[in-house]
Amino acid sequence: MIDEKELSDFLPGRDVNDFVFTVLDKHSDEVLTWYIEDVLDEINKDRSEKWVDYTKDDWFEGWSAFCEDDIFTMLQIDDKGDLVGSPFPFI
Repeated sequence: MIDEKELSDFLPGRDVNDFVFTVLDKHSDEVLTWYIEDVLDEINKDRSEKWVDYTKDDWFEGWSAFCEDDIFTMLQIDDKGDLVGSPFPFI
């Protein structure tokens, strides 16, 4: 069983480059394994020229605002075995 923590308790002091994201594509029911670059690509895709890209520093705000529970749902974040299950319902 996954030890669920609030995302805000999980993030401080961690290197987002080490994260492995388990994401559900709600259209295909496919479970995907993504890295931070994939998450940022999804958040920032198809935006206007005036759009200021989300970065590794604020990705969680962008995901929550523009991606979560739309086409995708983030199921889990893994950082070297330390897991957060269903991280975004806690924001």
